[in-house]
Amino acid sequence: MLLEILKTSKIYIILETAVRDAKLAQDLELESLCSGAGHSRLVKDRPTANDSGSRDCVKLASPTAVFRIIRLLSKLAFTSAACKIILGSIFLGLMSQFAIPLPFSPVPITLQTFGVACLSIALTPHQAAFAVMTYLLQGTLGFPVFAGGVSNPLWWMGPRGGYLFCFVLAVYLRSKWLRTCNPLSFFKIWLILFVGDAMILFAGTLWLMLFLGIKEAVFAGMIPFLPGTFLKTTTAAALAKFFFGWRK
Repeated sequence: MLLEILKTSKIYIILETAVRDAKLAQDLELESLCSGAGHSRLVKDRPTANDSGSRDCVKLASPTAVFRIIRLLSKLAFTSAACKIILGSIFLGLMSQFAIPLPFSPVPITLQTFGVACLSIALTPHQAAFAVMTYLLQGTLGFPVFAGGVSNPLWWMGPRGGYLFCFVLAVYLRSKWLRTCNPLSFFKIWLILFVGDAMILFAGTLWLMLFLGIKEAVFAGMIPFLPGTFLKTTTAAALAKFFFGWRK
């Protein structure tokens, strides 16, 4: 009874028609290809073993088969990119757990910027940017991924919002620069990574001025992080030099 209802439904009729039309189009396409010079015998003559092989080759070379292969490869590429993005967001969340709170600043010392630098090294510009956005989305949904395991869905309204917002722009630009700059020396890598960290510090300090004022924001949101920025940038540059040298 249920089967009869499904067969009479509009969805079933539409799908059946689409499948029938696709088969008819493929048969017509095959016949058109086979009717050319040197292949007319595939249609008129009795098929032999060689004819069967030729027919299979025509089917494999048809636009429909090529389209299916391209679609399968695109799905595999999308799956691979999605895995890299998710793993990148998890990695950034783990790096955020290493946090040292400062009594005079609402912003702790963390390995977040080091994690962002690593993403810009390992991933393409779009993959790195989407990984950071996925990380921010996880924090917005309430996951404890921010510095020190903090869960704050309203992070964009807090004093650390400027740093987090700039993560996306910094990781995209650094990843793009690292892949377009040639030749890529250690100094160039270090300079690219340092510019990204400087962007994050500058944007975070500007945002922090809304909460503490100009002078307090500079002393609480920029100066304490300069030594760590140099150290993390140098470490990330060494990793990048090894990474890009290994890929060659």
